[in-house]
Amino acid sequence: MTESSQWKPKLRDYKDELSHRLIAPLPCTSHPLDGNQHIANLSTSVSINREDREDPLSSRGGQFLDTISVVFDPLGASQSMDNPFISSASLSSDPLISALTESTRKEQKGEVFQELPTEKEFEPWSAKRTYILGKYTTSERLSITTSFLSEEEKEKLEVKAKVAASSDRTKTRLEQLDLTEEGSVREMLNLSQNEYVKKIDEMHKGLIRAWDQEQRVKCLKIAIQCSKLLGDVSVIQFYPSKFVLITDILQSFGDLVFQRIYKKCLQDSGIKIDIPPDQFDFSMVTESARETCRNWFYKIASIRELIPRYYTEVAILKCYSFLTKSEYSQALSRLANTTKGIGHPLVSLYARCYITRLGMEIAPDIKVYLLPLFCNFLQSIPQFSTPPVTKTLNKQNLDQNQFASLFVPGVEWILQCLAFKANENVFDEIIEAIKESTNNSLVLNALMSMFPPIFISARAALFVDLIRGTSELGLPRSQLYRSLGVSVLLSDPPQEHRKELLNSVWKQMTKLDNPRSYIECAEIWCEYAAKHFGKNVINKIAGDVIKHMSDNRAFEQHYTQLSSIMTKILTHIHDFNVLFSLDNFLPFLDMFQKEQVKVEVCRGILESFVKHQTVTTHDPVILNSMIFVSKTIHDSLNALSPDDEKRQIATLIKQFVSVVDFGKDFEQQLGFYVEARASFTNLDPVLRRLIQAVNTLAMRTLVRIKGKHTNKTVGFVHACVAYCFITIPSLSSVTTRLELYLLSSQVAYQNGCVSQGDDLLEAAVQILADIPEKMEVEQKTISSDGYLNNYVSNFLSTLLLVPDNPSKTTLYVFRQLLNIVAELKWSVKLNGRMTVYLQALNLLNAYAQSQYLYSIPKIESNQTLYGGDKRFIAEIAKLADIVINEVNEFISQETDEVEKWRASLILLNHLIITTDLHTSSTVKELASNLWIYCKARSSNDEKLFQKTSNFVRFCKEKSSNPLPDDLFT
Repeated sequence: MTESSQWKPKLRDYKDELSHRLIAPLPCTSHPLDGNQHIANLSTSVSINREDREDPLSSRGGQFLDTISVVFDPLGASQSMDNPFISSASLSSDPLISALTESTRKEQKGEVFQELPTEKEFEPWSAKRTYILGKYTTSERLSITTSFLSEEEKEKLEVKAKVAASSDRTKTRLEQLDLTEEGSVREMLNLSQNEYVKKIDEMHKGLIRAWDQEQRVKCLKIAIQCSKLLGDVSVIQFYPSKFVLITDILQSFGDLVFQRIYKKCLQDSGIKIDIPPDQFDFSMVTESARETCRNWFYKIASIRELIPRYYTEVAILKCYSFLTKSEYSQALSRLANTTKGIGHPLVSLYARCYITRLGMEIAPDIKVYLLPLFCNFLQSIPQFSTPPVTKTLNKQNLDQNQFASLFVPGVEWILQCLAFKANENVFDEIIEAIKESTNNSLVLNALMSMFPPIFISARAALFVDLIRGTSELGLPRSQLYRSLGVSVLLSDPPQEHRKELLNSVWKQMTKLDNPRSYIECAEIWCEYAAKHFGKNVINKIAGDVIKHMSDNRAFEQHYTQLSSIMTKILTHIHDFNVLFSLDNFLPFLDMFQKEQVKVEVCRGILESFVKHQTVTTHDPVILNSMIFVSKTIHDSLNALSPDDEKRQIATLIKQFVSVVDFGKDFEQQLGFYVEARASFTNLDPVLRRLIQAVNTLAMRTLVRIKGKHTNKTVGFVHACVAYCFITIPSLSSVTTRLELYLLSSQVAYQNGCVSQGDDLLEAAVQILADIPEKMEVEQKTISSDGYLNNYVSNFLSTLLLVPDNPSKTTLYVFRQLLNIVAELKWSVKLNGRMTVYLQALNLLNAYAQSQYLYSIPKIESNQTLYGGDKRFIAEIAKLADIVINEVNEFISQETDEVEKWRASLILLNHLIITTDLHTSSTVKELASNLWIYCKARSSNDEKLFQKTSNFVRFCKEKSSNPLPDDLFT
């Protein structure tokens, strides 16, 4: 084409084109700004129904043939917060948002106070063992008395004998003979805890080694010597751990004896395949095996000392299965009574613990011995204060409470065994036994910890009396009240006793002077109050907590418990009108003065709010409080904060913003958005939501006044548009700014704010060149061509509505856009820039029509301004010539023949649609040449060429403005 060529617009009848549409348009339910999916749907056209207007080309509820190739009215109104042009039904449908508020932050943050278990499971000894070894340690020096040498010691003696001088060799040999003689006794003194544990481990290995060498007597001696160590209380604070280590050896000894007799039974019976012990039948026991079993029991019965005889017999207790079927019950009862002969209360307790451990392993259903065994222990409690015990404690610098704490694991284990499948009658018997004996705090606490909560909550008043009368030996009463609170939380007490129970307990708690004791107890009972009582009770309790924890700023040492109290209150109170109306709630929140802790607490409040605030609100107390809470979280973010954390916090704040609604008071609503913008300047997603919310507010105003603005409403929508114009530049994402500029301009035009709409469009054009050549979508780097095509198409569709500014040149914004597009970097010029230019050609054709495809009420578009003026049409033609020349140049520069053919076919289709080929001789010649070129190479894509041929035939035969007959023959 030459520079003098003139393009003539094709006049179109949109109604006729709509009636002949062969393919129904595909509707789209998403908007480019809906969430973050706008980039993923680059090629999607959006169709939005608009109300029937006076435009003669409109049709109620119908779809229109859009010459600008984007089939949608950009000014359809809606109530969506994210996008004022689409439905708000999908605002809360994102499962990821729900997952964030339901997320398990407690596990990620490692909260100290975890959710209470719903039922008490039987804790195996292995778990108890680990706990004991970790808790009961010592720095004192220990000693071991033994009559055998480890392999390491023997090797040292042999080396010593070899290297000794000849004058000392005789002496060294005599020492070696003396130390290795069976039955000789040695005492190893001043051992550290690690050395002591190592020696115990050597004894364990020596036992196994001796058994492998069939030295049965030596194995028994090792077991006896180990048992004797359990009578030593010289380092009493280490005793529970020593008990665990020694009984591990005894357990191995018992297993070795049992396996020997068991295998003997199989061998004597001629059974070659090993049968699991749990499938072993008593009838398989041979007389020889039974005799071997009796020999072991006879050997043990001949041990003179009580403690080693007791422990070694209990160790092989399982072997009674080789003697008789009913021996367990008698043996367990007899051995349980034997423990009454052990004088030291700590030694006797763990002896009882050992038999219950073995009893639960081999005969868990036999429990007849447990209650008498526990009652015997209760009778031994007065021995805590006897002179021998007191003397030992004084010697080791221990007080009675430290001594009593050593009993806790053993007492808990025995009571756990009693609680296993126990009924309430057993529980009542235990309580009576406790009443009759010394009411010890550690016993009472273990009872509440081990038995089912329903047993305790049903007798909560009784336990309050027991706690009030208990001695504080071992545990303070605050710990007992806490344990009682745990039980009544897991199982609700009777309705008629709930208030009295709280009053009784809290009356005692207020007397506690120690802040730690108070807050650990209050942590539980605050939840109880929140669960069962109203705001007045909760307010009083919160006030009491503030009073106790404010003295000497005690709250600074107990943030964990205070955070737990806040969490429990939020768990049970979901009405934030009630919560924020509490006089003591905000003062309680003020106690969290450490920044990190305060942020976590505020985040918990915000999460609870967005989860449970299901209706909109404009209560000033709630809004001021939640703005403060949200701003506290927002201000904690910095450049080093993880992106995921920023995203989660932004989601929470956006949800808070979404539930704020002042109803018909739009000015108050805008005022809230202004305050929110000032509070959340560092989070782009929140600012984006606020801009969308303000756009929605402007559209709600338009709907409210039914499209007829007053002076007051005009000023208001001007303020809304100004809010968007000021806020958009603060966003970091250039794509988000572009989209919001365009959307806000559409809102501005719809509300008659023409000059502001022009400013928004010009701002969008100025930053269009900032679009990078590559962009990241879902962690993948893709070309920005698709995004640019989609965005510019939407932009051009909006320009049809925009009247020219009289102070500027014709189609000023359109010219600016073309200049920017010419400078953009395209990955593929032919498919990128060419597409945009063809969209521009479609818009120029739409500008030249006598009736525009769509318009805005009370906004005079170019259709009205120019009224088909010839000079305006001439300017359009000049621009069309430039566009066609540019596209033709793009095609001529393409080296790929297939792509060049496709591009030629596409250009041909656009020329047919937009150009009057009767009067545009030069364009007609170009179209004819394109047709000849494409027809000659139709084999490149026969289906695509056939569709074009059908379209040409349709335009000749059925179109209201048919093509020349001599064209495309």
